[in-house]
Parts: sequence; structure tokens; C-alpha cells
Amino acid sequence: MFQSLHDTSCANNYEQTTKSVFGLPLESAQRHEMVAMKHFLRRIILMAVVVAGLTNQVGFGAESEQIDVILGNNGSVVKGKIIGRVEGKYITVQMENGQQITIRFTQIAEIMKGDANYEARHRQILDSLKQHRSESQSVVKTIVHADLNIGADDTSSAIGLTGVVALLTRKGVSVGFGAGWDQHEDNRFLPVFGELGYYFTDGNWRPYLRLQGGYSLGWRRNLNKSDFGGFRLQFGIGLQRAMSEQLSLAVQFNYNKQSAGAEIWGWVPQFEWISGSLGIAF
Repeated sequence: MFQSLHDTSCANNYEQTTKSVFGLPLESAQRHEMVAMKHFLRRIILMAVVVAGLTNQVGFGAESEQIDVILGNNGSVVKGKIIGRVEGKYITVQMENGQQITIRFTQIAEIMKGDANYEARHRQILDSLKQHRSESQSVVKTIVHADLNIGADDTSSAIGLTGVVALLTRKGVSVGFGAGWDQHEDNRFLPVFGELGYYFTDGNWRPYLRLQGGYSLGWRRNLNKSDFGGFRLQFGIGLQRAMSEQLSLAVQFNYNKQSAGAEIWGWVPQFEWISGSLGIAF
């Protein structure tokens, strides 16, 4: 009987023990464990949200730190940070050295964020500018030049003055027309001619070739002839020096030939002489 009571008491103690964990009933312990798990999951979720927010902030900050690259429609490149904008008028850019500049929208080809990939677009703009200049500047400018010619042949001297208006193309070729006055001893000529020229360079020093051909009205002193004119030719080699964008000086050496249509005592004059020229072009 005592053994049976002892066994029953042990069983009751065991059951009581199994129904408690650290002084809490089993059901209470399970609920406590579930609450702890929920708190743990909440902490994990909160940490993930915080990390995601920090990552987004870092990414936004990195993006906001990217510089602005302004590509000009003249091929220029400006790097900095756009700090002001008036739509349709201009933007204000703060450069890396702290200087602030204003750029009008009419001067801008494109605005890019970051400077990693702007080179390809910049090359496209430069190529487009070259093509545009090639198409629009086939004729660069109109030039006017006046030349004083002084020369001589075996027996006599010659002097003349000519003026030419020409179109100078981008490739250095000039085409024009001109008129002048020549005196060769007793012979007077009023030449009208066309001119073809070629400039080898476009720098401050410009070597060139010129060829003039046309017809000269002429007369001879003390000769009663109504037509003393004839074909005129001049070939010159010269060097031009640009003094400014509008003014150039030139020196030129020429071969000249002038025929006369009138017969003088059975002789038709043919004049050939070498001359030097001093010229001005603008």
C-alpha cells in the first residue's frame, strides 16, 4: 500500500514537472516562445527596412554627386553642377573650381548626367559640325586685291595697276575677274580679264599661284590706229602675309605677255616682260 502511494505521488510530481518549464505551465511557455519569435522576426524585418533605406540613400547620394556635362553646339564641353535654371533662357553652372558661369540654351547641344559616356556623343556633335561647315562654307569669303606691277623686257620698261574681285573657296581655289591699266613705253592698254588662283595654305603665310587671261584695249602714242588691243596673259607666283583678319599684303613675280592687233609699218607688236608686284588684299 505504501509503495502504491509512493508511485502515485511520483507520477503526480512528474506530471506536474512536465507541465511546467522554469516555473511556468507548458502552455504558458509555448506562448512565451511564440511571442519571443515574433519579436525576433520584427527585429529582422526592421533591420532589413533600415538597411534598404540606407542603401537607397547612398545610391541617391551617389547619383546626386554626379557632375553635369554640358555639350555646346560649337563643340565645347563644360563640366560642373547645374545650380540654377531659367527655362528657355539659360542655366547656371558651378564648376569644380567654384566659378559660376551662365550658359544660354541656344548655345547648348545636350546636357548629360555624369561624365563616363559623354565622349561618344561629343564626337558625334563634332562630326556634325564639320559636315555643316563643309556644306555651308564651300565659299569662305569674297576677296578684293589690288596690285602694282613694275617690270621690263630687253629694251623697255613697263608699269601697271590691276584690281580683282574673287571668290575664295574652302579648298583654297579662287575665281574672279578684274580690270586694270598697263603702260609699255609708248603703248597704253586697258586690260579686262578673268583670274584663277590657288592658295596652298590658310595660315598667316599663304603661298599662291595666279593665272590671268583676257583682252586689252590699247592705243599707241602718235599712231593713228583705232584698234591696238589684243590678248593678254599673266602668270604669277606670290606669297601673301595676313596682317589681320581683314587685311593682307602680298609680293608676286610675274610673266606677262601682251599682243597688239594693229600693224605698225608691217610689224604686229608682241610684248613679253617679267615684272614684280606689290599687292594688298582685303
